[in-house]
Amino acid sequence: MKFLLPSLLLISALGAGCTPAPATPSPSNKTPEAVVPVVNTDPKCATAAIEDESGAMRYPLLDTYAKLPHLGQIYSALDCGHSEWVSKIHGVSDKAYRLGVHLAIPSGGLAEEDQAFLTSLGFTENKDGSWQTDKPLAIDQLLKLKPLLLQISTSSDLPVEDCVLCG
Repeated sequence: MKFLLPSLLLISALGAGCTPAPATPSPSNKTPEAVVPVVNTDPKCATAAIEDESGAMRYPLLDTYAKLPHLGQIYSALDCGHSEWVSKIHGVSDKAYRLGVHLAIPSGGLAEEDQAFLTSLGFTENKDGSWQTDKPLAIDQLLKLKPLLLQISTSSDLPVEDCVLCG
């Protein structure tokens, strides 16, 4: 009896902490599903480039980029899965757009954050509120610029982008 009480306490203490651990998932032999790229089915993605009056090849613009006549060609080519078109677009060489960019900003201007972003890309603000750079912009910089350009273009009825060094 002398050992019965301590033995019962020991057994109950062990029993309280001995609940089975939750099952851990075992590695599955299942092969992960392949990531399928989204294919843009816009008919413009199947449209061939045309030569403009200056002899430059112009690639189709998706409607999303209708107000971005130069950079929109780059964005459209990439959205359509035609990265090979990008290097053939007038003004693009060595993975950069080299014709400069002029942005017509609708009334209301830009937020300070957007102004700082444009400045970081080499843009300067003109007296009329437009922004401009004649420095080459790498394709990855243009991709970072795309959301802002789309935001600006939704608040304007006119093209918001033009080239500076069109020649």
